[in-house]
Amino acid sequence: MAEMSKMVIITEPCSDIDLDRAFHILSDAFQHVQPVIDAIFPEHDTPQGHVFGKEALLQSKKTDPTAHFIKAVNQDTGEITGIAKWLILQGQAAQPLLPGSILEGDEEKEYADHLLSEYQKFRSEAIKSTNRNLLSWSLSQAWCAADLDISPRPPCR
Repeated sequence: MAEMSKMVIITEPCSDIDLDRAFHILSDAFQHVQPVIDAIFPEHDTPQGHVFGKEALLQSKKTDPTAHFIKAVNQDTGEITGIAKWLILQGQAAQPLLPGSILEGDEEKEYADHLLSEYQKFRSEAIKSTNRNLLSWSLSQAWCAADLDISPRPPCR
């Protein structure tokens, strides 16, 4: 029986350029099964939606001082195989996952704002109830590559 080689994964901070691959991973991982993702990134599986999503991630990376994008990289190939957004909260509340100025139309923005406020309610309450610094894994933006050969395949969450 042939010995199976192990893939070595390393983690590194994402560069701005990495956010293009990051958004591909997000779109592939969540497809259209998460209403929050569809609300934040309308038509994320289209070329126009990809540009919108990549720019939204870049805006979040550049404007949210609590946000830290980390990539998982196959050490042998250099391919980004996963990505996560971590929030380091030092007494302040998390910023919205997506700045409202990116969404167009009152109804679309109102729906996304409602979903985001419900999504972030628990996190905001935890921040208010403690005087400690918090590290939060921004679950809606923790992704794994849909093209990894993993058997049995765990869910991407």
